[in-house]
This record gives sequence, C-alpha cells and structure tokens, in this order.
Amino acid sequence: MDDVSRSSKWKSIKSRADLVAGEMFYSVFYGLSSHTVHGNWQDILFNHLIRVEDGFELNLEWNKPKPQIIDGPILLNFEITSIFCDKEITEEENKKLIKNKCRELANYLKLLSQSHENWYQKTYQKKLDNDD
Repeated sequence: MDDVSRSSKWKSIKSRADLVAGEMFYSVFYGLSSHTVHGNWQDILFNHLIRVEDGFELNLEWNKPKPQIIDGPILLNFEITSIFCDKEITEEENKKLIKNKCRELANYLKLLSQSHENWYQKTYQKKLDNDD
C-alpha cells in the first residue's frame, strides 16, 4: 500500500490500477469510459462528425449525453472502497460508516440510472410516435 500511495513514483493512474487490480481493470472499467469524461477521437467521431463520401462534415446538432457508460466504473469504485475498508481500516465504527455510505451512494446511482433510463425510453418513444 505504501508503494501505491507514493505519487511521485507513478507516471499515471493506469500504472497504479495495474498494480492494485491487474492490467485489465483500467482498460475495461476506466479506459473505455474515459472518453465520456475527457473526450477523445471516439467522442469526436461519435458526436461531432458526420461521415460523407470520402470524408467528414461537422455535426453541429446537439447530442443527448449518454452517462450510462460511466455507471459501471462508479459502482466499481464503491465496491473497491468497501473492500479497501475491510482490509485496511481497523476502527469498526469508521469501517461501518464508510461501507454504509458506499452502499447508500451505489443505491442512489442505481435509482438515478433507472430514472434516466425510464425518461430516455419515454422521450425516445415520443420521438418514434411523432415520426409515424
């Protein structure tokens, strides 16, 4: 844990994640959703360009954000925090408090995600109905 905590020794969060949770952890849970938060070429291609014949045109239309891609990493962070508490926190009262907060926040995220999904389905259905 001391080695992981010394920030001057590490070049990136990926190298820490590799050590703590294995090489696939960052790629699967953070790398895939990173463009949602930070943007990258995938974000540009998906949201800001339209493919035409031999190239692209700018897409100036607003796209509805799709926050679902970051739900997995957020929930996983709560799980990892809970596991960390079991292994590293010795004060039972603090451990219980943190783990309860993680469960509570995970439940809020699940409720928010389900509410968003319900809203999105209603909005999409209205659009389909209007297109008929």
